[in-house]
Amino acid sequence: LTDLLAWHTADPVDAAEIARTDTICRDFQGNRNPFIDHPSLVSQLFDAPAPCACTTCSETQDGQCSLTTDSPSSSPTATSCGSLRPGDIMIVGVSSDNPDTVVLVALTSIPEGTQFLMTDNGYIS
Repeated sequence: LTDLLAWHTADPVDAAEIARTDTICRDFQGNRNPFIDHPSLVSQLFDAPAPCACTTCSETQDGQCSLTTDSPSSSPTATSCGSLRPGDIMIVGVSSDNPDTVVLVALTSIPEGTQFLMTDNGYIS
């Protein structure tokens, strides 16, 4: 990881990388490389751990937030997405070990108190 971080610092994003990401998104994958569009994510994700920003969590020794939530008694009804759009939240890590862990990065400003539902049953109506 140290070598990759040094490489990232020594070789900043340039116009050719942006053009390549544009082409890959448009012609092949339909998604973008977040580290090209937002190079600062590298330091946010891989440098010293950020302080715990969760409202109902306990910070573990490695700086991760340990968040425990109860399953809702009923499925919420989506009434509005507000200002969130596809691609505004990036999933950067998932672990299905007990307890389940998901690491998210907001790629846009999200108003305080915003709630969203994440499910692995997207095909169930």
